[in-house]
Amino acid sequence: MILAERLLSKVDDDIDDETRILELLKLRFGANSLRDCEIMLKDMADSKRITSNIRALVQQSQGHSAITQDFSTVILSELFWPPLFEGEVSTPKEVQWML
Repeated sequence: MILAERLLSKVDDDIDDETRILELLKLRFGANSLRDCEIMLKDMADSKRITSNIRALVQQSQGHSAITQDFSTVILSELFWPPLFEGEVSTPKEVQWML
């Protein structure tokens, strides 16, 4: 739960510190016991990659747009993240046309 909250509260996309700490913990406790944490870090790296790809796509098709500045994605693999909130997630209208 601590790693999940820390990752989701980060303002920037830099997860190097968390990755380094996870590698040290894996040496101490074994990789199997920290598999969920590893997947959470992978989700954050994938989120960063997808966000930059979508921003580039929007810039190519529309030029400079407000969505390129304010848009970000966060991938949460449901089976590996702790339950953080309940409810539905909706896709913004500006993004739905790309799906």
